[in-house]
Amino acid sequence: IDPGNPVVNAVFNVKYTEAKKLGIIIPIVADNLENISICDSDLVIIMTNILDNAIEANLRMADTEKRSIHLSVHERHGLVMIQCENPYEGKLEMQDGMPVTVKADKASHGIGTRSIAATVASYGGTLRIIPNDGMYILRIVFQPPEAGPDSPNP
Repeated sequence: IDPGNPVVNAVFNVKYTEAKKLGIIIPIVADNLENISICDSDLVIIMTNILDNAIEANLRMADTEKRSIHLSVHERHGLVMIQCENPYEGKLEMQDGMPVTVKADKASHGIGTRSIAATVASYGGTLRIIPNDGMYILRIVFQPPEAGPDSPNP
């Protein structure tokens, strides 16, 4: 996997290896990311939290044959588009467009998705979560700032 961005590449390789060791099928399609002007730490927040959440949901799947994560990340016409799909079991409770954590300690969990949303919002983007017949679909679209001498990753 080489999306053209070293930070995204590093996150993908770590999470891809982790998922494979856990028996999760994880095709990743990513391209045209070499020139996106997004702060490295923001890229790590977005991609790591997306993949950590998807891996956790897969580990709760009783049927190990259904474990999978489908991730696509693209830059087209100045927009970054991210979509992640993974199965989930049980009832997915949503509150204000965000999933409610299934973990017992609600105060200490559920922070990852809120971090993704806040980071995407800081770029004027949108995060949409769509539970659809046992599939959790996360879609992000945002427009990073123009690259230039003052951009976060010149």
